[in-house]
Amino acid sequence: MSDSNDEQHELHRELASHSDRFLAKTAELGEVESMSREELIASPRFQEFARRAKGVAHDVYKIADAQRAIGEETNSTDVSINDVPREQGPTVDR
Repeated sequence: MSDSNDEQHELHRELASHSDRFLAKTAELGEVESMSREELIASPRFQEFARRAKGVAHDVYKIADAQRAIGEETNSTDVSINDVPREQGPTVDR
């Protein structure tokens, strides 16, 4: 396999990893928002949930932006994110 193909496969794995993190973070955001709905509006706990939601939303934005950047680096292909094998271990933000 050529270096170019290796680079493309690595970009695909990185994109898949970011996609997995995106889905996890959006689920977390939904959980935080659901918990905040149980609190009295403007209470200290409500405000804490709002801060947490803002932080998670910021993480979602950063992941989405990284996906966009990787997508711009990647050649068009007939492979979907679901087709990309996942590697074990921590991921690094781009």
